[in-house]
Amino acid sequence: KGWFFICILVFIIFLFLPWTQNIRAKGTVTTLYQDQRPQQVNTIIGGRVMKWHVKEGDYVKAGDTLVQLTEVKTDYLDPNLLQRTKEQLAGKELSVEYYKSKVGVADQQIGAMNTGLQLKLNQLLNKLNQLQLKVQADSAETVAANNDYIIGSKQFNRQKAMYDSGLVSLTQLEIRNQQFQNAQAKKIMAENKLANSKQDLTITRIEMSALQQENVEKVSKAKSDQFQSLTQIASGQSDIAKLQNQYASYTIRN
Repeated sequence: KGWFFICILVFIIFLFLPWTQNIRAKGTVTTLYQDQRPQQVNTIIGGRVMKWHVKEGDYVKAGDTLVQLTEVKTDYLDPNLLQRTKEQLAGKELSVEYYKSKVGVADQQIGAMNTGLQLKLNQLLNKLNQLQLKVQADSAETVAANNDYIIGSKQFNRQKAMYDSGLVSLTQLEIRNQQFQNAQAKKIMAENKLANSKQDLTITRIEMSALQQENVEKVSKAKSDQFQSLTQIASGQSDIAKLQNQYASYTIRN
């Protein structure tokens, strides 16, 4: 009897004690409001959910706004994106046209350089031919002067031998000596003249070579500028294709 009352008392005390019930189960914790749970909207244009205009359980009809989307890339935030992209495209096309004009001008410069070189080479070639003829003439004159010198030397030696033998007078010897000196002077002058003509011929040939080398350097520089312009044209055309692609994409996106 005593134990019975003790058990009843303990049972009553347990009824007033705080308690927690634990349950094992499988499920998903969620909420009724879309903005309070992970949001995903499958669209052909990337972006993020800005605002929901409906919640679960609402009745909607065709034409109602369900959700507001916004951009996630700063590239699309400009309201004048299409116009600015079109201006960039026009500027790039104009730049390509300028480079094409520069290539045409370079062709004209190269043609003018080659034409000018040919004219100068023709002038120098004529001068070279004249100098070659002059060298031939001076060579013949030098040979003649050398022959006169040899003859004058022999005559002077014979005259001196005759003077030593007493067969001719001193005056005759002096006349022959004067003739010999004149022949010697003419020989030296002819040799100097021939040397100058040969030097002029060499200088003209060097001038022709230098002129050709200078023209090669100028043409090479002009072609280098031309190749740079062609590279810029190729790069510009590539940029134009990209801008056209972007402009078409922006138009469709807009």
